[in-house]
Amino acid sequence: MKHLKFLFVISLFITLLCLTSCGDGDGKPSEGLDFASYRDGTCYVVSVGECKDRNVVVPTHSPAGDKVIAIGDYAFAECDKIKSVTIPEGIERIGQWAFENCKSLTKISVPNSCTDIGVHAFNFGKNSQYKFVEQDNAYYVGNEQNPFHALVKATDYTVTNCKINEMTRVICNNAFGACHYMLNIHIPDNVEVIGEYAFGGKLETVTFGANSNLKAVKEGAFDKCNIRSITLPRGVTTIPRSLFGSCKELTNIVFEGEITAIEADAFVECDKLTSFTIPSTVASISKYAFAGCDNLTEVIFEDPNGWYANGEAVVGLEDPSVAADCLTNTEIHAYSNWIKY
Repeated sequence: MKHLKFLFVISLFITLLCLTSCGDGDGKPSEGLDFASYRDGTCYVVSVGECKDRNVVVPTHSPAGDKVIAIGDYAFAECDKIKSVTIPEGIERIGQWAFENCKSLTKISVPNSCTDIGVHAFNFGKNSQYKFVEQDNAYYVGNEQNPFHALVKATDYTVTNCKINEMTRVICNNAFGACHYMLNIHIPDNVEVIGEYAFGGKLETVTFGANSNLKAVKEGAFDKCNIRSITLPRGVTTIPRSLFGSCKELTNIVFEGEITAIEADAFVECDKLTSFTIPSTVASISKYAFAGCDNLTEVIFEDPNGWYANGEAVVGLEDPSVAADCLTNTEIHAYSNWIKY
């Protein structure tokens, strides 16, 4: 009898050892994921590959030794068996639709290092088991230390207000894009990135904290909003494509930082914009930046010298009315790419 008990204990021990060494759910990096190299010592996750883990732990390095810095577009899309995904510190980007229709997912850890999040990255599907962190009309994803790291979306398109959590660092693409009843929003100091087309509808007022850490505002973030006046924090150095596109009420914009580039369609069809100052730090203005600004009659170049439009020197920019005509008139240089030499 003692002999049988001894064999039973040994058998149980071996079974438990096998279960705890299988690599799924034990916190060890998952194996079998597919990676693609950036050829600079870094790489990104392409797909789930041959990995069978239901609790995926993204490794810090690929089998080839490259540092993993991103989750690629659609990397885990349609992986409806995965229950959890742990993404380590060092990951900087999560691609678009990365976790599309991961319906069984109940837990995901997004590190503080990740501030570039693609469109619909966390679209887990209609019947998803995942429960977002919810607070004051918004859904969030994050990690144990900061569950409010990224504001994913509004709880409903009918929301009229939202107090963004002070710990939030990323406002995701389209987060409030369909919220046509929201009039005002305050961006807390810790927010570093505002995603593409993050806001829309009738938004009139956008304010930032006195010590804002904002570093980037993405394409179309305030497209078609009713903003009248806005001050962009010092960390913003590029006015991206369509940032204020068709903002029909915009009359004033203040740059606290050193703007170096104004991208295509940045102010397209801003009907009430009558005067604009191009800071001396600006080195490029992309085509259509001020196209359709029919009432823009004064553009003040802090440094009017050395500008070329599609390779042709632009002269007369010392005169604000001439400068305005050059930037808005389609028969002159409105459809040109401007570069300062």
